Amino acid sequence: TWVARGSTVAWSTYAMGRNRRIWGEDAAVFRPERWFAFDTPPDAYTYMVFHAGPRECLGKRLAMVEMKALLLLIVKEVKLTLAVPPEEVRPDFQLTIGM
Repeated sequence: TWVARGSTVAWSTYAMGRNRRIWGEDAAVFRPERWFAFDTPPDAYTYMVFHAGPRECLGKRLAMVEMKALLLLIVKEVKLTLAVPPEEVRPDFQLTIGM
C-alpha cells in the first residue's frame, strides 16, 4: 500500500488482534491451538502486540524474560517421562536445530 509523505497512519492493535482475515472466523474466541497451525509464527508487523521496528515496546524483552523464568519454574516442578521405551529413542542429526 502506498502512503503519501506526511500522511498520518493509525491502527488499532485491539482490532488487529480480532481481525478475521488474519485469525479466521473464530478470531474472537480464545483458542490457543490456533498457533499450532502456523509453519512460522506471525512477524511483528502482522501480530503487533509489542509493535515493531525502532519504536517497539520497551517492555518486550522484559516480558520475554518473565515468560521464560515462569516456564522454568513450572518445568522444575513437573516430572517428565518418556512416552516410548528408551530404546526406541533415536538421535535426529540435523544441520541446524529445529525450532
